[in-house]
Amino acid sequence: MNQSELAHKAFLELVKNFNIEHAKIGSTNTRNFLKNLLQNNLVDNKKQKLYLKWLLKMSGKEFYLLQMADGVFMLLNQNVKSAATCRYCTTITDATKRILNNYNELIEIIDLHSDLALKK
Repeated sequence: MNQSELAHKAFLELVKNFNIEHAKIGSTNTRNFLKNLLQNNLVDNKKQKLYLKWLLKMSGKEFYLLQMADGVFMLLNQNVKSAATCRYCTTITDATKRILNNYNELIEIIDLHSDLALKK
C-alpha cells in the first residue's frame, strides 16, 4: 500500500469508530489552543496567523478541528464524510522552492478524503 492508501485506510477507521462527543471536545480544545496562541501574540509570522485564523473560521462553521500531530491539523466535516489534513510549512526543499517560484512557506495539504471515496 502506498502512503495515500494507508492514510485513507486510517481515515476509514476513524469514521468507523467515530465518537461525536470526543470530536467536539477535541475540536474545542484545539480551537482554544489556537485562540490562545493568537491572543497572546505567540505567533510572529503574519501569514501563519492568517492560516490559524482561517482554521478557526472553518472549524467555527461546519468542521471539527483536530490536531493530528505537532502542527498538523484535520478539518473534518461534521457529517463525517469529508476531511482535509494540512499544515503550515516552512521547511521546503530548494527543488520545491523552484517549482513554487521561490516561496519559502506554504500550506501543505497532506490528505484529502471525501464522501465519494466512502461510497465504495
